[in-house]
Amino acid sequence: MYFGGGGGFGDPLERDPDQLVQDVLNEYVSVDEARKLYGVIINGETLQVDQAGTEEERQTIRKKRLGLAQAPKLANGNTVGSGIELMNWAGVISLNADAAGDRYWQCKKCDHVLGDAGADWKNYAAIFHAPMEHGQPEAFATTTEEYHLRECYCPNCGGLFEVLNLGVTDEDVVTFKHLN
Repeated sequence: MYFGGGGGFGDPLERDPDQLVQDVLNEYVSVDEARKLYGVIINGETLQVDQAGTEEERQTIRKKRLGLAQAPKLANGNTVGSGIELMNWAGVISLNADAAGDRYWQCKKCDHVLGDAGADWKNYAAIFHAPMEHGQPEAFATTTEEYHLRECYCPNCGGLFEVLNLGVTDEDVVTFKHLN
């Protein structure tokens, strides 16, 4: 069994396409895996990035994510925040406060307000339980059914916040939370 990849914080669709060309040259990923895992379309002969095709592919992947994911556990206002940013985690999620001092989680990609910071931000995320091979290069992918990837998306834009490698019956772990 191999578990060397798949988990982490942030969205592989945000990786610079030109860096993926270097990854292909260094044989870290194949042209096919660059498309599947990062949404980057690279011409296999010229190693040129199709910029327009890449943007379209990434939008398609985000829409597909939301189509596969479970709705958030807690409803959110589907609004754009206008408060000040207090903390930012890797340009993915921020803790913000509005004029009244109320704190909330916000997606950094689309500025969607996820919900009140008194609850774990994952309660406001769309969740997809993916097989382990979903996030690993084919040569190393495992097909075990004891574990899966729990992917947490922004319910508005489909941006990926976090992926956890967990047993299928494991509870979510709290990555970070705001303490009142």
